[in-house]
Amino acid sequence: GKVVINNGDLIQTIRTDDKGTVEETLDLPAGDYYYQEIEASPSYTPDENKYNFVIDYEKDVPVIEIEGKDVTNPLEEANLMLLKLR
Repeated sequence: GKVVINNGDLIQTIRTDDKGTVEETLDLPAGDYYYQEIEASPSYTPDENKYNFVIDYEKDVPVIEIEGKDVTNPLEEANLMLLKLR
């Protein structure tokens, strides 16, 4: 059958492991895509950038080209109030 993915459709939500990496197999048709972080761990600033990648096929073998860089999340600064209890 034919797979139709419309522009802007959410294809899949993927969660990173405890080291912040992802290894995932996706069966996608050829096309231009992007990935974007939708949630960051507590105390980290979410990266709102979109990172483009292209999937093409050569003799039924996927060729993936990723543009951009790794997604990184800086720690957020916080103000603390310390109180003596005893």
